[in-house]
Amino acid sequence: EIKENSFYGKNGMLVNSWRLSSNFINFQRPSDEEGATFTVTGVVGKKWRETDKEGNETGRLFVRLCVITYGGTANVIDFVAYGSKADFIDEHWQKGDTIKCAGYISMTHKVIEKKEETGFGDPIVTKHTVSSRELIIDRGCGEGLSDAYAYDADDIKVALDKRQAYLATLEENAKKGATKPATKVDTEFNF
Repeated sequence: EIKENSFYGKNGMLVNSWRLSSNFINFQRPSDEEGATFTVTGVVGKKWRETDKEGNETGRLFVRLCVITYGGTANVIDFVAYGSKADFIDEHWQKGDTIKCAGYISMTHKVIEKKEETGFGDPIVTKHTVSSRELIIDRGCGEGLSDAYAYDADDIKVALDKRQAYLATLEENAKKGATKPATKVDTEFNF
């Protein structure tokens, strides 16, 4: 199950992410294929093209879906599509459409090394890891599902209102935590 994982960071900004969960895990059978895949039904909320620093499109399209989970909980999750799949989605999926799509989960980690020259000796090498987590759409319905299979717009609105109230509570709690007085730090270096 893909669920929204939104929280307020130390800087007071809302961080939108997702997490995976499962209730039952079975041992792999010889007939099972390996892979981190998903199939999801959701309501299209927003679509936008990714651009680089110069403002050029990268060929990637982000799709924000409202995915309803157990108990009618609205999870707002961003998915991404590439190339011709992105073009198809951009042309055929409209805001408010209930769609069904599938794809794979991409989680990558790249170590970047930075060398800092010194006055003498070898350079100082620092390493940091850049991580990426994306839900890549690589197949899906041609257009929005028919009314018989689509989510009711009023039900989606109720679920999104509950989500907004929950996010407001998170923001309020984050502000309460941020108003604690800072401990005074001794600036004298007596060591």
